[in-house]
Amino acid sequence: LWDALQAGLVLPLSNDYKIPLVFEGAETGLAGLQDVKVDYKFLHDKVQQAAYSLIPDGEKQETHLKIGQLLLQNTAPSARKDNIFALVNQLNFGIDLLTSEREKCELAELNLIAGQKAKAAAAFEAALRYFNLGIELLNSLYSCCQESSEVKSSWQSHYDLTLALHTEAMEAEYLNTNLQQAEILGDLILQQATTQLDAVKVYEIKVQMYINTVQLPRALDTGLQALEMMGFSLAKIQDLAGNQVILPDFEELEKLPKMTEPELIAIIKLLQSITVPAFGVNPG
Repeated sequence: LWDALQAGLVLPLSNDYKIPLVFEGAETGLAGLQDVKVDYKFLHDKVQQAAYSLIPDGEKQETHLKIGQLLLQNTAPSARKDNIFALVNQLNFGIDLLTSEREKCELAELNLIAGQKAKAAAAFEAALRYFNLGIELLNSLYSCCQESSEVKSSWQSHYDLTLALHTEAMEAEYLNTNLQQAEILGDLILQQATTQLDAVKVYEIKVQMYINTVQLPRALDTGLQALEMMGFSLAKIQDLAGNQVILPDFEELEKLPKMTEPELIAIIKLLQSITVPAFGVNPG
């Protein structure tokens, strides 16, 4: 970057850029540069745009992909989440150039992380784009094999990642008020889910979706259906309702064991979620 620095088109953000000059010509120079990070910025956005326009259109995808791969190689796994948008936004430009299953799965996982971070920031449209790109990457693994007699999909080969992307995409569709698409994804997940715990998240999202669209009877029915699936029927709820509940003293709460059983936690969440629709449907 020396010519650009001398021309004033690129500016260093600190004096660290001078460090490589100390090692210039030294045999052990590279060893001294391992931990040096030098940051720069363009003089102006127009300069950046002009530099970008000099890249031939046919090479832009490859350039973005190379940048993304370099960023990925030089970012520790523990730091990827903090820099996820810089990584993924570069790599996503080069999706069409990816050929190996490993690269596509890795990028699908990075899109999952980016989507979750965007969703946590209430950027629901951006989150949905990341989740959908992740799903497209997994679908592309078997798009060339659809004509064979044995239909394969990422649900068989990369179940956990496929489940996570579809479940997150379903919730993102709902949060973007794309309710019909959320229903379609929910039905797909229920068809492919291999455990009750994997399926119960779909019901949780559906209950919230129906509550927020003021479909209280539907929300209640959906929650009860999920509880029935988990072995906690309406009859059992009614039986327990007749029992006297003895709550512990406040001081005793810290001494009680923490609930860790995933099935019981799922049941508690479902019971909490249907409280509002239950009172709305039958206040008595």
